[in-house]
Order: sequence, then structure tokens, then C-alpha cells
Amino acid sequence: MIKMAKKKVCIDAGHYGYYNPCPNNSAYYESKVMWKLHLLQKKYLEQLGIDVITTRADQSKDLGLTARGQKAKGCDLFISDHTNAVGNNGMNETVDHVVIYHQTNDKNTKVDDVSKDFASKIAKVITDVMGVKQPYRLEARLSDSDRNGDGKKNDNYYAVLHGARMVGVAGM
Repeated sequence: MIKMAKKKVCIDAGHYGYYNPCPNNSAYYESKVMWKLHLLQKKYLEQLGIDVITTRADQSKDLGLTARGQKAKGCDLFISDHTNAVGNNGMNETVDHVVIYHQTNDKNTKVDDVSKDFASKIAKVITDVMGVKQPYRLEARLSDSDRNGDGKKNDNYYAVLHGARMVGVAGM
């Protein structure tokens, strides 16, 4: 019988403190809800036998974006939780879909392929569980600068994803 290596995931609760209030609901703070979500994710993933670490132990403490991604060193996957939706997109269109940002396509590493593959699988699950009406979207966003100094502008715009890539971990 082949024994599979135990998987390890790093979960990042996007933002800290009281940050990113919803313009349509003054009681909703992205930072507070994502803190609760990442603790639930940790609990349930551990029940499945997955090792889970988090980027910080205290919701009120800030940690730089790249450093949060780098906390994933030694993990199989990095997840940074965020909610960015509001009632509408300013064009009288309802926003009712899931968006997963995965790492950009860098030909020098396979973590980007893993990132995109996992993002497509989890996006479908999240869409089904949330019961949203519009299809999910997968996105990657390039930085305007050469973050890692290799002379190429192929780095992730989102510093948490860049940090995870820099330590060889697929992230979304």
C-alpha cells in the first residue's frame, strides 16, 4: 500500500482589525468575517486530517502582505480569504458571482499551474454552496513592476500571492 504524504495548508484571513467595511451594510467588516471564516476552514480541514497553519494568531495584529504569503513556506497550498462584493457594480447590474484570483502564469514554476487548477475546482464548490446565480470567474493579475528582480514583469499584483510564490507554494 502506498502511503500519501499529509497535506499542509496555510490560511490567511484577509485584512486585520476593523478593516474594509461594506458600503451597503455598516455592520459588515470584511476583516471580521474573514477571521471567523478562516477559523472554520482550519477546524474542518483539520478534521479531514490536513495540517493547517494560519498567517497570524491575533486578528488585531497586522502583518505585511508579502510576509503573509511567505508564511506558507513548506505548505502545499496558500489561501487568502476575502470578500469584495457589494450590492451592485455601479452599473445597475447585480453582482452575484464568485471570483478566485490565482497566481499568474510563470513558465519557471509549476506552482502557478497548481494554483489555477485548484482555483477552478474550489470556485465551482464555492459557487454551488453559496447558490450564486452567475458563473464563477477565475482571474490572475500581473504587477506593474518586477517584484522579484528577475528582469521580467510576470509577478503577481497581489502581494500575498507573490509572497507564496516566492516560497514555492501555490496560492489563491
